[in-house]
Amino acid sequence: MEYLLQLKDGYLLNIESDEESYGGCPTCGYGSEYINTLTLICSKCRHTISVSQMYDFALSSGVVMKVFLQNSETLKASTEKDLGKLVKNFFVKETGVTNFKLETWWK
Repeated sequence: MEYLLQLKDGYLLNIESDEESYGGCPTCGYGSEYINTLTLICSKCRHTISVSQMYDFALSSGVVMKVFLQNSETLKASTEKDLGKLVKNFFVKETGVTNFKLETWWK
């Protein structure tokens, strides 16, 4: 089985990311919306973490890589159930943005 990370009770199999944006005021950008969505696909569940803010994306690929690389040992020691909450909290800590949303679906 191919996986990205072995967890305490399963595997992180894949990470999918998506970005979308909606323009605001053509002069100043007020009212714009930039949405990041990151889905962590595990062997027993899938966690979707999303964040929306004005003017710019909250997450870059660099931030995502930094969070996973700097916290890999903590993530490996987590369960599939806790993985989404851990990653979400690391994103909040790294970016200072507090409106991340987490949804989890079980297989």
